[in-house]
Amino acid sequence: HQQWMTVASYVLGDTYLLLLQPALAQPVLDNALELARSLGSAFLSGTLIALKGLASLMEHDLPGVVALLSPVLSPEQLPGNLAERQIAWVWGELALMQGEAERALQRAEQLLASVPGMRGTQPIPHLQNLKGEALVALGRLEEAVQAFEEAKRGSLLHHKQFFLWRVHRSLGQVYRRLKREEEAQREYSAARQVIEALAASIDETTLREHFLHTALSSLPQMKTLNARQIARQGFDGLTTREREVAILVAQGWTN
Repeated sequence: HQQWMTVASYVLGDTYLLLLQPALAQPVLDNALELARSLGSAFLSGTLIALKGLASLMEHDLPGVVALLSPVLSPEQLPGNLAERQIAWVWGELALMQGEAERALQRAEQLLASVPGMRGTQPIPHLQNLKGEALVALGRLEEAVQAFEEAKRGSLLHHKQFFLWRVHRSLGQVYRRLKREEEAQREYSAARQVIEALAASIDETTLREHFLHTALSSLPQMKTLNARQIARQGFDGLTTREREVAILVAQGWTN
């Protein structure tokens, strides 16, 4: 059944990308794209082209992305269906990698403003993340925090754990640039927790170790928190006076 073979190959290729293995994804997606074209399915072909574009971005093959996307949708063209929306998003990611942050932001905002159905109720993680990254590149850091928080909320709502750790990492980077180090460390720690939980769910040793090493190495080395910072993180729900006492206890200043 060629249609289900195509869909199964799409899912397998997507899984390899989530595991940070674009080299393994490419041949699977090539096979799926060949099947989709033999079926005459413009929708399946379009979604596979978008996924192959992401794989090429991960491999830093920017000219390859342009060659792949251009015959289907130009960078300026408005998308007319779901497959084209996915391709338009990849154009935005490409613009960001090319240093064209303003164009990436325009693409993200355009796609967010044209979401079919009810808007604003369920954040779209990948679009909010693109918006946040573009805002960071433009130096609009406070706005970027808001976009990343929406990306985080959307990732949690849609159970996209493989995307969530990246959002935590992006938030950590922004907080660090804002000199809000405790919040940065909180986000980096959350990213590590998600990565380690995901790695524990990967049965194949080679895939698990590659994912764990690659994902963790994209984070800064963990800083050792002092007693005051630990107390603040552990007693966020307390009153000001209760928090002060907790900090003193953590530092061994009371008996």
